[in-house]
Amino acid sequence: PMHWAAACLHAHKILPLLLEHAVERYAQPQGLSRLQAIDRFLNIQDIDGQTPLHWAAATNNFLSWNVLLRYGAQLSIPNLRGDTPLHLLAEYYHDDWDSDDDSLDDNFCAFLNCPIGSR
Repeated sequence: PMHWAAACLHAHKILPLLLEHAVERYAQPQGLSRLQAIDRFLNIQDIDGQTPLHWAAATNNFLSWNVLLRYGAQLSIPNLRGDTPLHLLAEYYHDDWDSDDDSLDDNFCAFLNCPIGSR
C-alpha cells in the first residue's frame, strides 16, 4: 500500500494515515517502537527493491516526495538495479533537461525541497 500511495495524487493525505495505521497495527504485536514501525514502512522495498520514495521519484510526485522525506524516508536505499531514489529522479528529469530552461531547474529544486537560490 505504501508504494501505491506514494504514486497517488493525494499522497499528502494518504501516507500519514497509512503510517499511523501501520504503527497501531504492527508496532506493538511485533515489539517495535513507534519510530521503528514508521521506518520499516517508509523504507519497505517491493519485489524490484523500490521504496515508496523510488515510486514518488518515478512518478514525479512532489507531494509524496516531501511527505516521505518529512517522515524520515531514506534517500540512500538502492533498488535491485543499484539506483537510489535520487538516481531515478535524475534519470527521469534527464530526458527533458534543457540548461536554458530555468523553469525545469526550479521544478527540480522544488522536487528536492531545496531553496531555489542554492542550485
